[in-house]
Amino acid sequence: MEDFLTLSNREKRGVVVLILMLALLLYFRFRPELSETELPSVDNILINSDTTEKEFTYSKEPVFVDRPVKKSPRKSDQRKNPIRKIPQKRSISDKPFMANEVTDSILKSYDINKRARSNWLKYIDAGGHIHNMEGLKKIYALTEVEIKRLESRIRFPKNSQKKVHKYPPKIEMPKIDLNLCTAEELQKLRGIGQVLSSRIIRFRESLGGFHRVEQLADVYGISDSLFQEIKIHVSLKDPKWNKILINSIDLDSLKMHPLFDWKTSKLTIAYRNQHGSFKDSLDFKKMRFLQSEDYNKILPYLDFRDYTGMALYR
Repeated sequence: MEDFLTLSNREKRGVVVLILMLALLLYFRFRPELSETELPSVDNILINSDTTEKEFTYSKEPVFVDRPVKKSPRKSDQRKNPIRKIPQKRSISDKPFMANEVTDSILKSYDINKRARSNWLKYIDAGGHIHNMEGLKKIYALTEVEIKRLESRIRFPKNSQKKVHKYPPKIEMPKIDLNLCTAEELQKLRGIGQVLSSRIIRFRESLGGFHRVEQLADVYGISDSLFQEIKIHVSLKDPKWNKILINSIDLDSLKMHPLFDWKTSKLTIAYRNQHGSFKDSLDFKKMRFLQSEDYNKILPYLDFRDYTGMALYR
């Protein structure tokens, strides 16, 4: 029985703390409240400036004064309702101006956007002219509102028709005969200089003469575009050329001809030695190592007559 009624030291301390908490609770619950007359007024303190601090009796509780609280604006509110600057309206000029005599400042005074001003000035600097409203509408980036604004202000030149350039009449050059011309005469052709003219003369001499104007394109250094330009200025009035005695010529002489390289010359001489002399062009075409284009170039220069003791070219 004694074990249940006796308290340990820890339990005793807990009981004392509990009693103290109950006492404090009862004190604050039933304590006497001071009236408002007993409290010192803040207004009286400010008015009676001669009163010293010793004359005041302060209560134990602090005195609270109601003051308006300034709330700082939230960042989210500032983002939702940003302060926008109201753009000032530009004063648009009413003075007339010439369409082809403008500057950036003039166009800016009529409130023309930057891109349209740049395109307008580039067009004028490049030599272009604006003759009417249709030409004005072709200025890139110029809006319809801006065009309508300029209708009463823009002025166009009186002679709105485009200038027609009159070129001097072309002088027809006499055609040059490829088999009779000199290097100096060839240099009169546009695109033919001293080097190309000498190559044409050497090619003509080694070939034995031109039989077609198209053979000029086989000269080294003459491009297709150059040939198309000069072919209308050359001709072959009386084409004559030397032919090869194909049944009598030797290997060293044949390979010197521009239409026969070393391989073609060697095969041609070997075929002739094995099968005998060539009778005609059909007999020559029996050699299968040449293309049809090569046959068409070579055949006009071949002489199939078998002459002994005659010159190799005639």
